[in-house]
Amino acid sequence: MTNIVELENVSYYYDKEKVILKDLSLAFEVSKYYGIYGANGTGKSTIAKLMTGLLFPKKGKVLFKGERIKKDNLSLIRKQIGIVFQNPDNQFVGATVEEDIAFGLENRQVSSQEMHRIVSEYAEIMQITDLLKKDPEALSGGQKQKCAICGILALTPAVLILDEATSMLDPSSKKEFKKSLGEIRKKYPLMSIISITHEIEDMSDFDEIILLDEGNIVFQGGIKDVLNNIDAFKKSGIHLPIVIELAKELNIQAINKTELIDQLCLLNLKK
Repeated sequence: MTNIVELENVSYYYDKEKVILKDLSLAFEVSKYYGIYGANGTGKSTIAKLMTGLLFPKKGKVLFKGERIKKDNLSLIRKQIGIVFQNPDNQFVGATVEEDIAFGLENRQVSSQEMHRIVSEYAEIMQITDLLKKDPEALSGGQKQKCAICGILALTPAVLILDEATSMLDPSSKKEFKKSLGEIRKKYPLMSIISITHEIEDMSDFDEIILLDEGNIVFQGGIKDVLNNIDAFKKSGIHLPIVIELAKELNIQAINKTELIDQLCLLNLKK
């Protein structure tokens, strides 16, 4: 598959006493759904900011579609990479939810008729139609997050980055969000999604899981590879679902491990 975003030998530090990333190389493919895990301070959010040009590497380079991300092409690249942060309050610019979702479309000079159609379409997908006329500040934390996500999705980016974007959602809203994201993936199968998360229960959703520890990649693979790398997760402070750890402790044979993970995936889909 084609890589859409690449980090090549990237190093970054906020001060020279503490290096966040050191010679990190990582590639994200078109249409894949990635989950990035790691303890606080391991560089997860730094990677997201480097990919969107909010930060630039101290060493190495970040590429989008093979082109290096620089200040002089940043505006063009940001039209194709959308990011939703943990705190949605920092992203609202409109007096109503409808105006906020339409803001990016207005900047792209989308016609009023088309803008209304797009806003309505994505509001329905994210199940926020009843919130369109409300002030974003009057919404609950979960509602705000869904509106912020809707505003990014309306721009149909090539890459969608979710930086702990579901952390403020209650269990019911998380379930709705997963369903909505599934619909988005069907509608736009070439969109790459990168989720920076602590939600271990979502592991089975990802095409590829990346575990960071002290700014280094200590695991990269699918959910069925996790059983063979439990020690890496434990070392980084990430607690895996008990069913996975149980399988490891019982030394279940490989074929049964695969079946066990398949069952875990099915259970998560039914939640």
